[in-house]
Amino acid sequence: MKLLSHVHINGNGYNNVETYARCIALGAKQRGYTHSVFGCHENFVMPSSLMNIIQKEYNIIPIRFMELSLKVRGISKYNNSHISFINLPEKEFKGFSYGCDIEQLISYAKEIRCKVILNHPNTKEEIIAFSSFIDGYEIINGLDTKNENYSFRNLKNEFPNLIQFYGADYHVWELKGNMDLYNNLPDDFFGKIFL
Repeated sequence: MKLLSHVHINGNGYNNVETYARCIALGAKQRGYTHSVFGCHENFVMPSSLMNIIQKEYNIIPIRFMELSLKVRGISKYNNSHISFINLPEKEFKGFSYGCDIEQLISYAKEIRCKVILNHPNTKEEIIAFSSFIDGYEIINGLDTKNENYSFRNLKNEFPNLIQFYGADYHVWELKGNMDLYNNLPDDFFGKIFL
């Protein structure tokens, strides 16, 4: 599969969601991608009705995702970390609550067969700290302009079981990010895809 990962369709609001989702789908189709994530930050989960429209009208397999900012969870050392949960099987992500800790959250994600990706890590130590929780981490991110040297993220030899992701971090309402960043993944990477 050619997956466009880490795209935000609504800026944490509910206006123009369908229009923005169609823009993402069209951009993904024009680039020859087969799959694309659709979602945003903590308070938005892509509805199944819209996912079905995207699949039928654009021939793109939509995958529900949500990016959580751990700073809302009171995690201490890495409380600015962002983690994506990809392939959510239900409309409401029951694992999300301001009170649960990272271990509970990851355990729930594994239970519902999400993939867990560390987004735009800031240090090598951050990747190491989350390595036992995640399925992959972003080695390149479309909005990350602060650090032009990504060598600290290239830890393939240290963590051969973690997938290195290319995250578009595309914000459709701002036209920021990079939709040309995609991932070649095995077709069975997600197992069952939940619409």
